[in-house]
Amino acid sequence: MERVIEEKSAVHTCNFKFDISQYIKMNLISQADFDSLNYNLKEILWTLLQNNSPKSEHYLKNAIAYTLRIWKYRYKVHNNLSYEAMFFCALNIAYSNLSEEDSFHRLEWCHKIQNSLTNDEVKNGWRVCFSQNSYYYVNDRTHSMKQITFHREGGKKSTEE
Repeated sequence: MERVIEEKSAVHTCNFKFDISQYIKMNLISQADFDSLNYNLKEILWTLLQNNSPKSEHYLKNAIAYTLRIWKYRYKVHNNLSYEAMFFCALNIAYSNLSEEDSFHRLEWCHKIQNSLTNDEVKNGWRVCFSQNSYYYVNDRTHSMKQITFHREGGKKSTEE
């Protein structure tokens, strides 16, 4: 049985269909969790799932669960890029095979770092990334990466790579 969700955007008059049946069958997300998202987040999640092949269904399921939790947090810059950044952080954290508590703690730090970026920085392509137990600023447009280091005195510093 194919399950298709049809949504109408308040801004657009056309309908966009999200076929999430394969993800429900794979037990990656429940219909109720998907239905709880607003139109914009449904579109982001559906697009990210369509464009990213998982290394493992187990890790993808964890990443989706972490993503759905962190998307409930407040965002300083409300655009798709901030939400996408959290999905990719959640995916990389899930692949790190940490405990659920440690994983979400790291994702909360990704959220804090992403929220420290200005609107212009996000629009110019900067986002936070987590990889190999480190945080980075990544710009896919310019192919730049800066490792983020934390100092005991407070604050953070980024270094070019």
